Amino acid sequence: MLLRLGDEDGSIVLPGVFLPAAERYGLMPAIDRWVIRKALSSFNNLHPTAQALGSCAINLSGASVEAEGLADFILGCIAEHGGPPQQLCFEVTETVAVRNLVKVASIVERLRCAGCSIALDDFGAGMSSFGYLKNLPLDRIKIDRSFIIDLDTDPISRTIISAITKIGHQRGPKVVAEGVSSGHLCVAARSLGVDYAQGFCLHRPEQVAFQR
Repeated sequence: MLLRLGDEDGSIVLPGVFLPAAERYGLMPAIDRWVIRKALSSFNNLHPTAQALGSCAINLSGASVEAEGLADFILGCIAEHGGPPQQLCFEVTETVAVRNLVKVASIVERLRCAGCSIALDDFGAGMSSFGYLKNLPLDRIKIDRSFIIDLDTDPISRTIISAITKIGHQRGPKVVAEGVSSGHLCVAARSLGVDYAQGFCLHRPEQVAFQR
């Protein structure tokens, strides 16, 4: 899910505008929980063409991870709304994982035991350490877009992507390239063994018209 804010004049406010304010005023846990509750209560209506939804990925902010009771809340929502846990993927950024490794590992373990998938988002944008991957059970590693945008021209980016992909495959998670904006980048990522791509060259975001 890609969160947007509807302004009073009917225009759409992008997350880069309102999320920093939400973080500053401590609103991210409330926003994350609203998104989780809304996604699970409206799961069958999330696809813009009303088709059956294969999976739904939800980002978890650092403030939500640090707050108490996140796993209990998610599991409670799944139980309340009958959401299919095997079709839910919760994404945690690399920076959040490194900063809160013990807590993230505990949350990850509980959610995976319930059938949910876990993705490490923006990998490479933070500490870029492979060490903690040995102790953090993951289903997907998403390579930060900063390495993807020039992977067909920058040999360093290609080497980094190749290393992340090989280590990811040895550990088990699928590897995803973020921010793939063109067909040739998609082909280049595939040539390095990347499993999946995410970006505008594949599909642009569409609005979901569920009730509030």
